[in-house]
Amino acid sequence: IGDRLDTDIAAGRAAGCSVAMVLSGDMKDPGEEDLPTYPNLRELVNDIFL
Repeated sequence: IGDRLDTDIAAGRAAGCSVAMVLSGDMKDPGEEDLPTYPNLRELVNDIFL
């Protein structure tokens, strides 16, 4: 999952909604159940990019 997540984060700088959807649980993969959920996009962006 790590490599794919890194790729998603890099791509997310151009199209962040796919990363936001994955990490917020709107698109769930079986291996991503342990990821934190984010109540809103601002928290997600702050955690990833700042």
